[in-house]
Amino acid sequence: METTYISATDTAKLVRAELKAAFNGVKFSVRKHHFSLWVTIPATAEVTVDQVREITDRFEGAEFDGSQDLKSYKKVIVNGERIQYEADYIFVQREWVA
Repeated sequence: METTYISATDTAKLVRAELKAAFNGVKFSVRKHHFSLWVTIPATAEVTVDQVREITDRFEGAEFDGSQDLKSYKKVIVNGERIQYEADYIFVQREWVA
């Protein structure tokens, strides 16, 4: 089976669309930094980091096993097609206002 690679930029677009569908009216910041994405939850949003992680986790292209100091790539099957997301990690944080 051939693998389709989805760039970090295109992964960011997919993440934005999924977050918009799940949390209508909340404007998230989704930024690409090299092969990672940063998702920031607005301080005023009644959305938790865990709720956002439920959505973003499936778009991460890699995982890290600290006990072996080993990074491995995840390939997922979507609609019968093998996908490799090139955004290795997605970090989710809440924006805080001072």
